[in-house]
Parts: sequence; C-alpha cells; structure tokens
Amino acid sequence: MNYTMQSFNFRGRKEARPFYDLIANIAAEEYRHIELVSYTINLLLTGADLGKLFPIPDVSNKQFPEARNLEEQGLHRIMFRWSPDDYRRVGEVWNGPHPEDGSELIVEDGIPEGFPPPDLEAEPQLTAPGVDAAFMQAAAERLFR
Repeated sequence: MNYTMQSFNFRGRKEARPFYDLIANIAAEEYRHIELVSYTINLLLTGADLGKLFPIPDVSNKQFPEARNLEEQGLHRIMFRWSPDDYRRVGEVWNGPHPEDGSELIVEDGIPEGFPPPDLEAEPQLTAPGVDAAFMQAAAERLFR
C-alpha cells in the first residue's frame, strides 16, 4: 500500500506527470494483489462460519453522520462498475431490495460523478528528511562494531 499512499499525496502532478502515472499505475497493481489474496483466503474459508472466526459487528451506515448525505442521494444502493467490459455478472448478485430501506439495488456502467483532484503545490522534503551526516556516522558505527 506504499505506492497507493504515495499516489494519494503526490504533489506537483502536472510538472512530474510521468512519475505520478508510474506511481498511480503501481498503486492499481497493489489493489490487484489485494484482490488475489482475498480471493485465495475466501477459497480457503469456503464453508466456514466466519461469524465464529471473526467478530463481525452488525453496523448500519445510519449510525454515521458522514454517510447521511450519500444515502439521501441514493448512492448506497448503486454499484458502479467503472467499465462496461468488466464484472459483467455483478447484477446477478447486486439486485433486489436494499436490506435496510427496501430501495431497489442498481448496477450502473461507468463511474460516479466526481470532480478533478486538486493539483497541489510541490513540497520538497514532504515525507523524507535530507541525509543527516551525524546520524549516518552513528548508524555506521553501530553496524560495523
């Protein structure tokens, strides 16, 4: 998830666009790895009563004020597929009434309406300090004792 966090906080995207594209692409690959690992775990746990393995709380979104606006817009019942060519069968599962409010579940091709991310100013040394010669000397002394 290191590249994902770097892509979220990448500053000066316009000036360093090829580097941002590289970081963001590697971040997308990280998500593919997460999907692969979770799929493998699910195969291993098929038939297991997960409620006995993990403490799974029954938490409604209605308990979170931050979710209220999104639910009022009906976004809680829409599964965005992001691509018309992927996940063609998701509608076989995501359908029928929503379990909490009974509204109809919907699968939509495409992406939700959003806004362009802000192009934040570059901040040199934002997360990495410069080389501290005294620290390097002390570290070398500890390593080579």
